[in-house]
Amino acid sequence: VMYGDIGHGMFLLCAGLYLLYNEKANEKAKLGEMAAGMHAGRYMITMMGFFAVYAGFIYNDMLSLGLNLF
Repeated sequence: VMYGDIGHGMFLLCAGLYLLYNEKANEKAKLGEMAAGMHAGRYMITMMGFFAVYAGFIYNDMLSLGLNLF
């Protein structure tokens, strides 16, 4: 686990879920180089977001601000 941040992880998780939701449309569309790379790594982006949120809860960290959850 490289970092744990609930806020940044939520951004990554939402972006990954968006890519997964539009998977069929993106396969048929003519994508640029950057979008094609993100489409190819959609599962990795989703899992990176999920585990960043998980580790953020363990570290009590959201957008580099400490939380008092436990």
